[in-house]
Amino acid sequence: MSKSLRNWIIVLAIGFVIWVCPTPQGLTPNAWHLFAVFAATIAGFILQPISMGAVAFIALTFCAITGVLPVFSNDLVVNLI
Repeated sequence: MSKSLRNWIIVLAIGFVIWVCPTPQGLTPNAWHLFAVFAATIAGFILQPISMGAVAFIALTFCAITGVLPVFSNDLVVNLI
C-alpha cells in the first residue's frame, strides 16, 4: 500500500468516525458534521495525501453537497439585494 493511499484512508476514517458518533448535547447535527469535516480537513493538511489546497477544496465541496454548509441562504440573498 502506498503512503498516499494509507494517508487517504486515515483522513477519511477520522471524518467518518466523528460523523457517525452521536451528536453531543447542545450541538445541532449540522454543527457536529461540520466538526467532522473540519477534523478530517486538518488531518488532511497534516498527512497531505494530496496538496493542501485540494484537501480544502474537497472539504468545502463535500460540505456544500451534503448540506452541512448551505451555499446560499435566504439571509445572504436578502443582504446582497
